[in-house]
Amino acid sequence: MKKHIIITISEDHLDQINTIANLLDKEGLEVKHVFEFGVITGVVEEHHIESIKAHPEVFSLSEDLTQSIPPPDKDIQ
Repeated sequence: MKKHIIITISEDHLDQINTIANLLDKEGLEVKHVFEFGVITGVVEEHHIESIKAHPEVFSLSEDLTQSIPPPDKDIQ
């Protein structure tokens, strides 16, 4: 199952963020956005998450949870 994830790169590796994004892409991460301040977002199969977390450049990895709110004209459940 694919998961949307947010990866924070450690401060020591910010100058390598594009290289890191390319490396993670080769490991199965479908990179969506690379932010120069140290965040990479993307989609990945769940079984790749642990190997991505294991990279020394990765400070943290969390699932991007989205919430949906029904339109105002829908009945309350």
